[in-house]
Amino acid sequence: MKVSYLMSLYSKENPKYLNDALLSLSLQTYIIDEIVLVIDGPITNELESVILRWDEALPFKLLRLDKNVGLAQALNKGLEVCSNELVFRMDTDDVSEPNRTECQVRFMLQSNVDILGSQAVDIDENGNYIKDRQVPFDHETISKLIWCCPMIHPSVCFWKSSIKSIGSYAIDCPHRQDDYELWIRAESLGLKFANLPQRLIKYRTVKGYRSKNSFMVGVNRFKLGFPALIKNDLRLVSILALSYPMIRSVLPDFLLDKFENWVSLFDPRTKKYEK
Repeated sequence: MKVSYLMSLYSKENPKYLNDALLSLSLQTYIIDEIVLVIDGPITNELESVILRWDEALPFKLLRLDKNVGLAQALNKGLEVCSNELVFRMDTDDVSEPNRTECQVRFMLQSNVDILGSQAVDIDENGNYIKDRQVPFDHETISKLIWCCPMIHPSVCFWKSSIKSIGSYAIDCPHRQDDYELWIRAESLGLKFANLPQRLIKYRTVKGYRSKNSFMVGVNRFKLGFPALIKNDLRLVSILALSYPMIRSVLPDFLLDKFENWVSLFDPRTKKYEK
């Protein structure tokens, strides 16, 4: 089965991380038919050099946008030009394990799942291991916990027709909630989810990522997630967990690491919470 990878790139991306991401795609054990790379507005010469370096080795389909339109709209435009029904998402700063494509294609061909993710490993700026990132496997648990985003977005693949049937990415979605909103809407409209048990993606966490998650980002996440929480998992602990991004955004830096380590013990997406 032929597959497409869908990525969006804008001017502030890191050239080294982009190179690492593309290198990981060149090492896949399953042949990738095309990589739809949406260039969201003008980019730096350094980023252009990375694309040129991989131009012959990778099956690029470049879609250049005259101006920056934002992630949701860029992905929607890219999805329209994907030639294949099975589409893999990936960010330009993450790393796919060599067997990622092969494992996910095999599962999708043998299941009735619309959207498939995997487990992940968090890495730092230099690619060093930070921690394992764990999410539930089965649709029932994912559906119940959809409010806390039990899908790791750069690990996901999906059927193009399924995503288009629900309207694709919402271009009026609040900042930094593009994938979260899509998963909630997909669950509410009956699409089927699963996560593989393998860690098929290295998810890059860089210094300063917390500053991107402002109080208003947390508020918008709460507004999006609360209706799904009421529908699927109405508990006091769930409401507190959904409030976590707002609380985290106002804590001083010296408390953040300890607070996050403590909160992780109660993460509803992990098996240790279920025990």
